[in-house]
This record gives sequence, structure tokens and C-alpha cells, in this order.
Amino acid sequence: MASSPTTEKVIPYALLGMTAVTGLVDAVSFLSLGRVFTANMTGNIVLLAFATAHVSGLSIARSLTALLAFLAGATLGGRVMARASADSQIRFAAQAFLLEVAFLFAASFCGIGYRADLLEDSFQPFALIALTALAMGTRNAAVRKLAIPDLTTTVLTLRSPASARTLRSRTATTRDCREGLRRSLQCF
Repeated sequence: MASSPTTEKVIPYALLGMTAVTGLVDAVSFLSLGRVFTANMTGNIVLLAFATAHVSGLSIARSLTALLAFLAGATLGGRVMARASADSQIRFAAQAFLLEVAFLFAASFCGIGYRADLLEDSFQPFALIALTALAMGTRNAAVRKLAIPDLTTTVLTLRSPASARTLRSRTATTRDCREGLRRSLQCF
């Protein structure tokens, strides 16, 4: 996977730094965007279930926005990483991580002037949720392809991005797609 011993030593530290960023993104999204996670999809599935049961303060629309944007990001990251050979994984992962940074910068610009108490019914929180979830999904697909043991950088039901990867694959058969969908539904 890595091209040099130095690269192999640096990657775990870079991923640990990304894990810290993930925690910050989730803390900000949960506290400022209406009790929704944009990186922690397992938690988001739980919040979606509570929102469906009409627990006050939780939103079905915001949780679904995060889930769908994360899956779109995972699909996008999977497409980037699908072109990578064993020798070029780091280069393609860097491209996916640059895409993640672009989504996070877009979310930063979108968040200028955002105040949750004044803009509760606006489109802005949904754009912020979608952009940060896209970033986290893209990262998750790239990190999964790198396959560094015990360093995932995000927390989620692992079958979600795996299913998105199966569904987007050009070589996937109908049987593969049905199997990926069946596995995804087992998580719920």
C-alpha cells in the first residue's frame, strides 16, 4: 500500500488527526445543526428512529439529509478509490481527502452568519449538514480502502458504505446489488 517506510509511519498519525477532526465536526453538527450527526451514522440511525417516534427536538429531515449525503459521499469516495491500484492507493486517497477538504471549506463558507436560533426554518442548516456529511462519507470510503487496522476515523454501521460501494460498482451484477442491499437492511 505505502510506497516508503516513512509514509507507513506517517499515515496512522494523519488518520488520528482526521479522527479528531471528525469528533469536532460531529460535536458542532450535533450542538449547532439541530441534534444530527454528520460523521457518526450509527448515532444518526438511532436519532432517526427517535425522530420517527416524534421525540421532541429531533428531525427526520435533518437525519435523512445526513444519511443520504454521507452515502453519496461514500459513493463518490469509492469511485475515486476504485481506480487505485495497490501501488497508487496513497495518491488516490490524497485526492479523496482533498475532495473532503473542499466540502468542508464549502460548509465553512455556507456557515458564515449562521445562527441556529434565527434561521431554524431556512435551507442553510440542510446545506451545512449535506456538505459536512458528504465530506465525512468521502473520507470514510477512502480510509476503508486503505484498510489500516483499527483506524476508521468515523463511526458508522460499516455495511452502509460497503453497500454503496457495491451498488456503484460498474462490475456489480444484479445479484451483487441485491446482496449488498440485503446486508444493509440487516443493520436496521
